[in-house]
Amino acid sequence: MNNSLREVTFSQLSDIEYNIYLVNSSVKDYLDIMIIQFTGHYGFGSKGNPDAVFMVAIVNAALSAWKPDALILDFTNLEYEWGDRIEELFGLTSIPLALIVRPRSEEGIRTLLLGIDSTESIDQIGWVFKDFESAKEYIESEIKKYYL
Repeated sequence: MNNSLREVTFSQLSDIEYNIYLVNSSVKDYLDIMIIQFTGHYGFGSKGNPDAVFMVAIVNAALSAWKPDALILDFTNLEYEWGDRIEELFGLTSIPLALIVRPRSEEGIRTLLLGIDSTESIDQIGWVFKDFESAKEYIESEIKKYYL
């Protein structure tokens, strides 16, 4: 039996990078909205599993550390085509959630959430947006329902 100590780091799981920001809600300035931006290439299919594990770890750590009142996940600079485990991110918290996608991730997210054979637009999802302003507007409306 090998009892060698091995160092492990989250960065060994994925090459995806992230940034975390907090902004005060315009509804109540003591309520914080967290924005987590992910940048890089999410592996296709099961090759993306380590990326999903990494992203879930980052989101869980950020939620635990800063305890925001709402969350925006920003996939603007994330290349995502397919991989089921990314969906784990969307159920990590009960606080208001919005997702921003761009062409690099839009079609993959659309088919993940609406079905591979779906012809519906990503706009039908209701909490997925193509720009920050729309996502923040949605989050502010959800904060009003959730906290007031």
